[in-house]
Amino acid sequence: MKYFSHEDQAPLLLGKRQLKPVDNPGGAWRNYKKGERGRGRVHELTTNLLVCQKSLCAYCEISLLHPQLGFHIEHILSKSLNPELTFEYKNLMLSCFKGGGEVPASEEDPYPVSCGHALLKSSNEFDEALFIRPTEADCERYFFYELDGEIVPHDNLNAQESERAQHTIDVLNLNCRRLKRLRGDVIDQLSRLSAELVKQPEQLQFFIQQELSAREGALVSFWTTRKQLLIPD
Repeated sequence: MKYFSHEDQAPLLLGKRQLKPVDNPGGAWRNYKKGERGRGRVHELTTNLLVCQKSLCAYCEISLLHPQLGFHIEHILSKSLNPELTFEYKNLMLSCFKGGGEVPASEEDPYPVSCGHALLKSSNEFDEALFIRPTEADCERYFFYELDGEIVPHDNLNAQESERAQHTIDVLNLNCRRLKRLRGDVIDQLSRLSAELVKQPEQLQFFIQQELSAREGALVSFWTTRKQLLIPD
């Protein structure tokens, strides 16, 4: 999970909606996205969040420009349990999967859906107090990426912090076989390339800089996984 920060002010149309009361959060959110005006509101918000998130999913860091998965506007904390946060700018981010059915389950990967559409997250069956948000400035320190792509609580955490990390991993299904395999492939590829450049420090530093820098405003998928491998603590 990478730290993302919103802009200082909410997008114009979202800011206007914040001035009105929210009686029925589900209905209010559907109405906000409905019709021609709704498409304009959604376009404004998604364009804004794509820039803030540098085109990465708020949770797993896969590129939101992935043509197969798509993305949706995600409420970090549930609007049904927190109606006052329905239109709160800093509670909204983009998460991978447009509808949640883009990757079918299989015997090899029975639960491939992650992040905002993961079962525990989408059904609000999680502890909001334990859940680590990508808007927390220190969220990155909670997680460590094993060589096979598995994400685990970092060794440097105390017991309470480790509980938060594991709860977040479970809620977002961040160790589904799909994500674990993709992260593992990135780690394997970067390990081989780094080994080839280890005796060429200038080229290695240039490679690291290119790997971790935004290109046309977008970062590469699994940015913190790459950072951990290329710039170890």
